[in-house]
Amino acid sequence: MPVKPGVCRHHKGGLYRVLFLARPSETGEPLAVYGERGFGVRPLSLWLAKAVVEGREVPRFQPLEELPGPGVD
Repeated sequence: MPVKPGVCRHHKGGLYRVLFLARPSETGEPLAVYGERGFGVRPLSLWLAKAVVEGREVPRFQPLEELPGPGVD
């Protein structure tokens, strides 16, 4: 998978720490689990989606650094 644990910058400027990727047994859809003081999940398809900023397509989340950790097989 192209998403690894680490810090990403959202296209609007916020920083998000991806902790690990998960797959719920009900759907099998890969999810990015992120947070520091609280936790959130977002479908990996949305995490990897593009955003349009000033007329150009840019990554919704841009990796800044990677941390060791498990991923989704």
